[in-house]
Amino acid sequence: MSVYGRITLKFPKVKEMEICNIIYNILHPIDIIFNSIDDLLELSTMAGMQILTILAINLTYVVFTKILFFYKILEVGTSVLKMK
Repeated sequence: MSVYGRITLKFPKVKEMEICNIIYNILHPIDIIFNSIDDLLELSTMAGMQILTILAINLTYVVFTKILFFYKILEVGTSVLKMK
């Protein structure tokens, strides 16, 4: 990751929100999620704000939970349509 200019505490928070709101397509490589989290850890270090590893793990769970929840809804919707 290349960063030019001054890094403030705002940048890691913005990146964290981007990760929480990420829309992941299972057709893309899973590295997209992990690279985003690595970028967040780098940004936080540059900003002088240490992010704990547990936060990175929790962010990963947030993304995967949204994916699984979404696909469960699709599964239920598909099975209801098949019953009609």
